[in-house]
Amino acid sequence: MTFYYDFDGRRWHARVYWPAGAITLYVELTDTQIIREFPSDFIFEVKPGYVISYTLEDPRNKRLSNLQKSICKRLQEFANQM
Repeated sequence: MTFYYDFDGRRWHARVYWPAGAITLYVELTDTQIIREFPSDFIFEVKPGYVISYTLEDPRNKRLSNLQKSICKRLQEFANQM
């Protein structure tokens, strides 16, 4: 599915692969501009109760951490509707 999230005051989009019943979500960034600066894909986990979690790719990179947090927040909003 196409997924929209906010980061740096802009709206971006990504592809999310969330197979039915899966505990692992794959997020693939699709905007060329943001892919130049960050990895193009991320993995998130679905914990019991539809709680979305992730592991920081590089805790020293604050922008990357903020990107992951922004995506996770949006995924959690989506999961809360389930």
